[in-house]
Order: sequence, then structure tokens, then C-alpha cells
Amino acid sequence: MILVYSKRIRSQRFFFQLNPPYIALIELSSLTEADLVGELLEVSGFGTTDDNRGPSSRQLYYTSLTVISKQDCLTAWQTEILPSTSFCAEDKTSTDPAIKSATCAGDSGGPYTYTFPNGTKVQVGLVSYGSNPCTALPKGITLISLFLDWIAQIQAANPISIIPILN
Repeated sequence: MILVYSKRIRSQRFFFQLNPPYIALIELSSLTEADLVGELLEVSGFGTTDDNRGPSSRQLYYTSLTVISKQDCLTAWQTEILPSTSFCAEDKTSTDPAIKSATCAGDSGGPYTYTFPNGTKVQVGLVSYGSNPCTALPKGITLISLFLDWIAQIQAANPISIIPILN
């Protein structure tokens, strides 16, 4: 079931006031890691903005990160193995961690999108893992194209209905 927007999101711990559009449909992309290396992706989330020391944000933040090669990610993380379902991106605009942009705690599950030259935007990944401090290492992204068959199976078994929520 997809719930189509409410102007306010309330829970026992949080209250968010979102600006339109609240929720939108987006195409899931079949682009591969090889297609994306060197490309700029946009990511958004309500995560903390202070290296895991503060609460999640009440404001939705956006940033852009550049996809790096698997080898560059392995080197940065000083490891020989990364999840096979992931790829990495980082802020290439600065080498100063104090002004670098990154995802952080609370952003997990958020969308990574790619915009084609013609303006079409697709979702290519999900925020998966990172580091503390948040700008120290490249960000791990779950690659959606690896799960398209599974998503199609789930959708076929569970027809979607859209229910508008009115305030």
C-alpha cells in the first residue's frame, strides 16, 4: 500500500512539517555500478548533522556525492571486502572534512537519485552505511538494480492500492 501525502508526520518522538511535494513516485533504475562511477548522485535524509552527537533533523536535507570505483572504496575503508550489493560515493568538492558533505546517522534507507542529461530522475540506491565522523570515509550505497527482480516478484504478489490522506 502506498499512502499519498499528509502535510504533517507525527509520532510520539517526532513532528515534521514538510514542504510540497510530500511523497512522489520515482522510477527504480537498472543502472549498474559501472554505469555510475564518476557520476553525481543526489541523496536526501533527516539524519543528524553533527557526527552522531545530535538528534535527527526536523528538516529534510539534500547533498550531492560522486560515485567512486569499488577499488577506491576498498582502499579508503582499508579492507579487502565490501558488501557485494553496494557501491560507494563521496564528496569530491573538498578535501577538508570540516566542510565536506555526507550522509550520517538517521539517513539510512534514504534515496540516492541520478538525473539524466534530459532531466529524468531515477532512484539508483539507498543509504546503507558510513563512518563516524560522517565525512571521514566514502558512503556505502545499496544498488537497487540488483533487487529489481525481487521487487517485481513482491509487487506481483501484492497489488498496490493508493489511498489519499486528507488533513
